[in-house]
Amino acid sequence: MATEIEGLAELLNKLQRLPVDMEAALTKSLKAGSKTIVKDAQSRAPVKTGNLRKQIKAVNNKTPSDDADIEIDVGVGKNAFYWRFIEFGYNAGKKNKHKIEARPFIRPAFDNNQQEIGDAIKASLQKVIDKAGKGS
Repeated sequence: MATEIEGLAELLNKLQRLPVDMEAALTKSLKAGSKTIVKDAQSRAPVKTGNLRKQIKAVNNKTPSDDADIEIDVGVGKNAFYWRFIEFGYNAGKKNKHKIEARPFIRPAFDNNQQEIGDAIKASLQKVIDKAGKGS
């Protein structure tokens, strides 16, 4: 469910020429952008016990690739496995005895905050660029 940000490839090309650890800088910047998604998703998540809201977090997806990657994670190991039934809905059986209507809270948090996410990533990267430009 990856989404491309317009102009990111050109920006990455320019950033790779800076004398800093760009993977760390990009990961930090993506984490900054993800805070908006987490906060909004938490506010949209239904509350019965509060467990689901507490389990929505941004995590570093440690993959063997060279790409910086942050995921919005709902702590499955913390008894919040049911998040996907709320987000996507559930329909078991032909007689619809066990039907849950979808009540998305993660996707709308991403979709409705594109500008703020981009601004947070840009601001974080700008700090890295400014710092590298000063030679510190």
